[in-house]
Amino acid sequence: MDPKKFDAEPGDLIEIDRWMYQHWAIYIGGEEVVNFAPPNGDIALEHPKGQVKREKIWEVVGNDKFKINNLLDDKYQPRERDIIVKDAVRMVGLELPYHLTFCNCEHFVTYIRYGIPESTQCFLRV
Repeated sequence: MDPKKFDAEPGDLIEIDRWMYQHWAIYIGGEEVVNFAPPNGDIALEHPKGQVKREKIWEVVGNDKFKINNLLDDKYQPRERDIIVKDAVRMVGLELPYHLTFCNCEHFVTYIRYGIPESTQCFLRV
């Protein structure tokens, strides 16, 4: 996505292409996102903990391709944008259990947006 055409609304999900997988974040406005990742951004199958971070979108995206992808809007009713943002920001700094297939960044953002943790990247679903 061209940064000059970046038109996300607070509460939108941002999908970042990391080559073999996608990283997910929630746009909260002011060119900032909240995202959940294991230490050092590793994608190992399991880490005891991951951390919720608030960062500038360009720091999270780097040189990778990304897009707005509210992937489950046809399946679930999104929560109100202000509630999504408040809940995302309230979780910043928390360390939570992390598991690639059961509790990953996509589960985190879909839980915040829809109230239901779901990952389309996994064969095993919550």
